[in-house]
Amino acid sequence: MHPRTAELVEHLDRQHRLLHDAIANTPDARLDAKPAPDRWSVAEVLEHLSIVETNLAAAFRKRLDEARAEGLAALPPDAPSVLASFPLARILDRQQRIEASNAARPKGLMAARTALAAYDSARAAFRDELIAVDGLDVDHVTVPHRIFGNFNVYQWAAFAGGHEARHTGQIVENLEVRSQKPEVSQK
Repeated sequence: MHPRTAELVEHLDRQHRLLHDAIANTPDARLDAKPAPDRWSVAEVLEHLSIVETNLAAAFRKRLDEARAEGLAALPPDAPSVLASFPLARILDRQQRIEASNAARPKGLMAARTALAAYDSARAAFRDELIAVDGLDVDHVTVPHRIFGNFNVYQWAAFAGGHEARHTGQIVENLEVRSQKPEVSQK
């Protein structure tokens, strides 16, 4: 595997493990409950991640199929790291609120475990698209992000890991907020 692809696959896998660790052993009721009326539940965060990566994999599948038909050159073996130059800090900065587009907003109809399974599937599909172009120069094959501009598949992989890390932070905050609320007796 090309070093660039290997670095990005590890980045995606590491962030995905951290997300799973953040919700492991948390009762479903806590994952499905909103921490506040104006905040997403963990289930909604997972649904949002699923929507984003499902759309991303589909967009790249189409663009990469077109690029393959035109012919793709090999990526130089010494191609620079994407993560080293990617603005992950900007994506991870939870002080800067980023409003999801209407298309990326969760509908709130999925239970957390269902949303997690959908997200796992979406992540696998995007990861497969990244691996499918291993060693190919696809720097010119881009899909736009509405805030950050055009990203190629390698940059989107860096973004996807950072996006997941951002929302893992949100999930941890949500679970902490929920655990601080006093329990009300249902007698």
